[in-house]
Amino acid sequence: MSVLATELRVKTEAIIEDLAPEVSVGVRHDREGTYLDLPAAPKADYRFSLYVGEPQIHAVLVGSHTGRRFWYWPFAEQDYASLEEQEKHFLECVRLLLRFPTQVTQRRTLLGATPRCEADTEKGVAPIGGSLGVWFGVPKISGRERVHRSRPMASTPAV
Repeated sequence: MSVLATELRVKTEAIIEDLAPEVSVGVRHDREGTYLDLPAAPKADYRFSLYVGEPQIHAVLVGSHTGRRFWYWPFAEQDYASLEEQEKHFLECVRLLLRFPTQVTQRRTLLGATPRCEADTEKGVAPIGGSLGVWFGVPKISGRERVHRSRPMASTPAV
């Protein structure tokens, strides 16, 4: 693991420990790098997985037999003015998904489904990651739209 990935992992784990100390994080390594797998919040439709190489956030449906993500956002280096800006945005999104209820909305499109993840903050809806994208291979939905929800994982209420 690179020095930057190790530093990002340490910072991410510190945020989780600070906001949700009771959450047991699963650490998974594969050929791509290290993932921090968060458990699903009570009554949640999905759980999050945090990749701490080039930062990414994934969502996997609870009960998925394949463990395949149905939403993800890559915090691509070229989308930021600096690595510090990239890291800051990733960590802000981690804080959002821990502190606030989130929802992933899938909208049916001609080519598949377009998912979007948002947090319901005290200031209104905040995107987690960025703008919409089309992702192939996501679970099929009936109807035009499907909303999946998760409660916050933080033990302290959002302030």
